[in-house]
Amino acid sequence: MVIASISVAAFAQRGPHLTLLFEKSLAPESIAAATNALPGSWNPTSSTASPLDEAVSFLIEELNDPQSQPSFVSLKQIYGNRYASVPAIRKTIAQLRGLELSVEERRAAFFPKVTLGSSSGRSNVTRSGTTTSGNLSTITLAADQLLFDFGATTTQVGIASTRLESGINRIGVERMEVLYEMIRVQLDFQKSRKLIVFYDAFVNSRERFYSLIKQKVDLGASSQLDLSRAKTSMLEAKSKIPTITGEVFRTEGVVQELFGGVPDFAFAFYQIPKIPVNFPGGIDKVVATHPAVLEAQKNLEIARAEVAYLEQSALGSVRLTVSRSNNRQPASANSSTNSAYIEYTNTLFDGFAHRSKTQAAITRTEEFGVELERVQRKTRQQLLTALSEYQTSKNQLDVRRELLMSAKKSSSDLMEAFLLNLGSLTDVFNAEEAYFSAAESTVQSMVDFYTAYYRVLHEAGLLSEAFELNT
Repeated sequence: MVIASISVAAFAQRGPHLTLLFEKSLAPESIAAATNALPGSWNPTSSTASPLDEAVSFLIEELNDPQSQPSFVSLKQIYGNRYASVPAIRKTIAQLRGLELSVEERRAAFFPKVTLGSSSGRSNVTRSGTTTSGNLSTITLAADQLLFDFGATTTQVGIASTRLESGINRIGVERMEVLYEMIRVQLDFQKSRKLIVFYDAFVNSRERFYSLIKQKVDLGASSQLDLSRAKTSMLEAKSKIPTITGEVFRTEGVVQELFGGVPDFAFAFYQIPKIPVNFPGGIDKVVATHPAVLEAQKNLEIARAEVAYLEQSALGSVRLTVSRSNNRQPASANSSTNSAYIEYTNTLFDGFAHRSKTQAAITRTEEFGVELERVQRKTRQQLLTALSEYQTSKNQLDVRRELLMSAKKSSSDLMEAFLLNLGSLTDVFNAEEAYFSAAESTVQSMVDFYTAYYRVLHEAGLLSEAFELNT
């Protein structure tokens, strides 16, 4: 059976002693009493232990002893090897380089601009009725240097540098979004691989019970109606296998797309990083250092600096120009001209365009101030919501663990009672169904808990730091 082979392969990662899944032969003492209670020579080999017990035991081990799980360091290594190859991350690297180059472009204004001009052609010069023709050429070399502009260029360089810092924070937010999505995809993939083991075990449980009822029918200890009900339950369990198998393939495809391949994730969930989520410094400190908030602060600084730049540029600039020109004309001797001068330039009137630009820049400053407040409130609210969901998922996981252990005991007790002819078939079916449902819900609760924890790190701006992927 394909599903069984998948289950064995998955559980084999937990230790070499698991060579075959769900093939343990247990014989509690109650079997003897059950044998005596049945007519004829019926000698059941069934046990009160459910095929689900094997998988559940490992699940409970993960819950009770997190240190038994694969280390977070091993997960961090997987992400470190795959992270830089993700297209969305490579795109942010290119964006960052563009912002760095814009700073260099602005700084270039402090250096002299050297230009070379050359022209050539024919010239006809008429003097006192005499026409002289010949080649005409001019070569000019000039250097222009900014001396003083009331701080306008310095402000522009500062704007470019601040825009780079804002871009770094924006890219940090984008990278955390990508990283959080990768974590969710990984958890979904691990969940589907776990669930297929439980679904397969549930099918084995129903098949085993069907065989048991068939034996009892052959011995006259049960009815055809019971056999029909057992068969229906077995087929119903088998009908769920294609769905969960498809889910494994679907999540594997998503992992393939996002990671650029399917990493060798462990079957068990990984340990979480040792980053507390109680935030000793307080929520306000976390919000203040969040990349999204820092980006909004930088954007406000840029808007204010643009107002300052417009005010400074309105005062004009002082420049030094030095040039040398060589001229060749047919009617005169070759000549060379050297010049050097200091020039002050300013626009006295431009139709009030500059004033309008300044007013618009002031308005943008007000807008960015409001945007900063909005981002701060949103970040705080999202963080508080994430913390609430984390605490809820943690409490729910504790309850699910207790429920799973209770369902396991209930299923075992009812099976034993049924073997002793003290319980009904309906009770056994319901208990086994509740046992399977408890195991499935526990796996989902584990995923919810890990997702909620990583979401807290994400909303606190600490996710990339946890995986050491800030560079």
